[in-house]
Amino acid sequence: MVVTDIFMPGKNGFEIIKEVRARSKSTYVIALTGNSDKEVERKAFSHGADAFFLKPLNLEAFISTISSLQNGHGSESAK
Repeated sequence: MVVTDIFMPGKNGFEIIKEVRARSKSTYVIALTGNSDKEVERKAFSHGADAFFLKPLNLEAFISTISSLQNGHGSESAK
């Protein structure tokens, strides 16, 4: 499982998601960002993210999503 922020100095989260997907279709990717623009969420999913969270992170929802992904469910968005 990979957890990445979207906007970071150097390599951004979109690039990381694409690299993970190129190497492994079975590795789960969770994207995080403080940017509430729906286009950012759409782009994260289009690059292959399995889940998307806005910061500040809702820890309960985050843990629930990790559990759900481990049980084979994906493509979740949480605010």
